[in-house]
Amino acid sequence: MKFRVTGKTTVEVTIEVEADSIEHAKEVAYDELCGLQCYVGNGGMDKLIGVDGETETVSADGEIEWTDAEELDEDD
Repeated sequence: MKFRVTGKTTVEVTIEVEADSIEHAKEVAYDELCGLQCYVGNGGMDKLIGVDGETETVSADGEIEWTDAEELDEDD
């Protein structure tokens, strides 16, 4: 039997900004990078996350929490 198992992990996002204070830095970061985008990779638009700028990084080094599984048809 085949199964498709889905999980999740936390990703850490980092961006370098210039600001007057920590709170201002958070506001600037939100203005410059308010969400992650899908980039083409691993066979589809929904497979790889990425960022636009050179001062931005995404790190997914956490342990995966498997949350769901579904049995696949023999044809899948």
